Amino acid sequence: MYSRKQIFIDSKNESIFFWASGKSTLLKTLFIDALWFDLLLSGDYKRLLDNNGLIHERILADESIKTVVVDEIQRLPELLNEVQLLIVILYAV
Repeated sequence: MYSRKQIFIDSKNESIFFWASGKSTLLKTLFIDALWFDLLLSGDYKRLLDNNGLIHERILADESIKTVVVDEIQRLPELLNEVQLLIVILYAV
């Protein structure tokens, strides 16, 4: 196994998108305490398919959430609208 050397300097208030093999493993290592939505899991996929706004509600309901990972978001591309809305709400200057 290869060890990862990625360093995300000053990325605390930024959104990061990854496109490469091994991204799930990398994210699980870097963001242990993150709120995870894994769209390969049928439960997560079905809940968000039925209600895209659930991601929005869940994050805004808990101020302790600092990092959110939506793994396999390409399965529900409409979730990107919710992600963009959350970024505007939470990080608007």
